[in-house]
Amino acid sequence: MTDEKTTLFEQFVSDPENRRLLERELLSLEATEAIAGLMSKGGISKTALAERLQSSKAHVSQLLSGSRNMTLHTLSDLLFALGHKARIDFVPLEPRSVGMTNYEIGGNRWSLYTSRQWARKADEPSLEQPNDTAAA
Repeated sequence: MTDEKTTLFEQFVSDPENRRLLERELLSLEATEAIAGLMSKGGISKTALAERLQSSKAHVSQLLSGSRNMTLHTLSDLLFALGHKARIDFVPLEPRSVGMTNYEIGGNRWSLYTSRQWARKADEPSLEQPNDTAAA
């Protein structure tokens, strides 16, 4: 039986395999959000990016939606087509805790409320504030 103060999120990420999967998805989200941000800043549509890659709009859409696995080579190609290159920064894993966890993804701050299990951009107003934001 689990402690009543332990959230479902905490239970989930306490398993190393689940935590590995979460970190994988966060990395994928960070990459796709960064690419979408570059496209937006440059006024580049999915169709235009596909043309630059000599690919299809459907393929680009699949990459950006996360429904298709993006290799490092593909990421490099996407960035090159957008006039950029990647820099990689490795940081130690931090323990996941109760309350609000912030992420910087694609130039946007995202907040994940672990007790309520939902995410939003940190600068967007929320309709409901969780009771445990003191641990932020």
